Amino acid sequence: MPISAEPPPLAASAAAEPYGRVVVRSALWLAFLAPFFYSTYGFANWLASTREHVGSIVFSWEHHVPFLAWTIVPYWSINLFYGLSLLLNNSRQSVDRLAGRISPRRLSPSPASSCFR
Repeated sequence: MPISAEPPPLAASAAAEPYGRVVVRSALWLAFLAPFFYSTYGFANWLASTREHVGSIVFSWEHHVPFLAWTIVPYWSINLFYGLSLLLNNSRQSVDRLAGRISPRRLSPSPASSCFR
């Protein structure tokens, strides 16, 4: 019996989970991930501030890029999408999978950001 690469039709899939359970699972993960994100980010900044010399990698053309204050708003909106991504799942399993992928990726930039600013 050959295995098909196509997903099964919707009628053949298991009954959908109630979205309320998915939202509760998402909220629990978000209650962990949001403080985890800000604490690791804050710790990396604090660690960099305690070092006497923190290296910087800057290309010469970057000195000519003007700072536009309003561009911080789209940067901040990343945090909103980060949280909303957990609510855009249709099962608790997919919420767990997404949170499991997000968590270790939050740890990897912290050491690097304390070495270079």
